[in-house]
Amino acid sequence: MPELITDKELAKHKSQLERIWGFCAQDLSTKDMSQVSLECISSISFDQSTKWPNENKLPKGFNPDLWLRVGKYPGLSLNKIHEKGITGKGVSVAVIDKPGSVHHKQLWE
Repeated sequence: MPELITDKELAKHKSQLERIWGFCAQDLSTKDMSQVSLECISSISFDQSTKWPNENKLPKGFNPDLWLRVGKYPGLSLNKIHEKGITGKGVSVAVIDKPGSVHHKQLWE
């Protein structure tokens, strides 16, 4: 990917980004993403390991820390159920909404 990232540039890589977990664990610190729209960047996964460029090179209004914190909120008032101690611990059924690797160590722990 070039140094200047735009919506058009991300659209070229969209299916590849989705298959490879978006920006998760990516180092984007040298990229200029200031031309990317909030609509576009909000559709791409990232995690705590993603290294973002300085604030002046991010889309206006995009705060990765805030978005990550908000994204962790489960919705549907599930945190009220969690507060009662109902967390799903011990449940052996899961829904995986992203592609995964059968070799990932967390699947075998």
